[in-house]
Amino acid sequence: MPHFEELFAQVAGLEPQLPVQWGEIGGTLAYQTDLQAALDSKASLSGAIFTGPVQINSTLGVSGLFSPTTMGAGGALQLFTLGAPHNPITPVVQVMGTTNSAAGFGASRFVDAAAGDSHVVLAKSRGATVGDYTVVQSGDTLGSISACGSDGTGFVEAARIDFHCDGTPGTNDMPGRIVFQVSPDGSATPATALTLKADKSALFTGHVNAQTTMVIGNTAAIPANTTALIDRIGSGTLPALTSGTALTLQGNNAVGNNLFLQLVAGTSGVAGVRFGDSGAAAQGRIDYDNATDAFDIRTAGTSRMTITATTVTLAGLIAGSNITNTFTPTLTGVTNVSSSTAFLSGWVRIGNAVFFFTRISVTATAAGALTQIDISLPIASNFTAVNQCVGTGSILDSSTEVATVGVQADTTNDRASAVFVSTSTSARVYTLMIGYFVL
Repeated sequence: MPHFEELFAQVAGLEPQLPVQWGEIGGTLAYQTDLQAALDSKASLSGAIFTGPVQINSTLGVSGLFSPTTMGAGGALQLFTLGAPHNPITPVVQVMGTTNSAAGFGASRFVDAAAGDSHVVLAKSRGATVGDYTVVQSGDTLGSISACGSDGTGFVEAARIDFHCDGTPGTNDMPGRIVFQVSPDGSATPATALTLKADKSALFTGHVNAQTTMVIGNTAAIPANTTALIDRIGSGTLPALTSGTALTLQGNNAVGNNLFLQLVAGTSGVAGVRFGDSGAAAQGRIDYDNATDAFDIRTAGTSRMTITATTVTLAGLIAGSNITNTFTPTLTGVTNVSSSTAFLSGWVRIGNAVFFFTRISVTATAAGALTQIDISLPIASNFTAVNQCVGTGSILDSSTEVATVGVQADTTNDRASAVFVSTSTSARVYTLMIGYFVL
């Protein structure tokens, strides 16, 4: 004859080997119907405590037993460990099956409202007993979602999402952090791949690959005049790009829209751009030193130009075919000039200093007389002293005549004044080298 536990299990649709604490049966059991009635009164899971694992088989038709009315106040259902091997933990509640639906878990809500959704809630208290809501602390793990795979012996962890408290909590104040972890090849211990912090920043510990377009920033929370703020501790590299491609920062195409690449270093630190190949990194550099407020431009690892607020220092000669410009100056006879002709001239500017070389033909009104002719400048200046423009020259086309030309600033008309003693009333060609400051 079956035991009462077996009778109860058969009525409840449970496995008969499971011990159940179902309380006492009182009253007079005179007939079989009295026993059946007494068992029926106990065939409820309201307040029942199962001392062993509970296995629910959908074919037994027991779904009605797990309704909010039969599970006690709040509809709480407690199921204890089935013993399936898991790593890192063995869950208390497990849903196992051989098909998607049999091994699935769903939560659905039916409500005619935009905010009516379903929830999965993971919660933690520092209290040691149920109902003790001791406040958690910064860094506490509040919940985890784990994905495991069988390694032939049991389930081992492949990936996990951890939820942490990301700051000091308070009343109605619970800063959060989400950590996405994956197990590397050859391991069953997940390592952090992505962290989302309470300040809405994202920290990737590996490469960030964009198959099409990566958009950073453009949100109201970004400080004014800043397109994007990327905060990274340490160093890293972008994935290799295909030959001919580029890393592009593209702003809004609206007229007047600005786009900046902003490099921010610490106080007295250096911010810069480095160039090189895999065998000789950082051979080319453009650095800005915040301590000295100076740019340093390097090639082949050596400084070539330093730019400060007041000086430009070059480590070598300026060379090339396009470093000079050309112009034809305007000549103005001031003293003892009958006629004059200007020729194509060249000039170069370095900072505020301008140097130009020119050739002019001058016919003097009288020989042996002081002669002055003014020459226009390639870049305008505002002279206040005669020594702000200097130069020298001589006759080019006569071996028997010697004439030295001196050059100074014309402070009235902001021109270069060439002064010499004429040697003839015939046309003579003079070559001049002149330098001045742009003021």
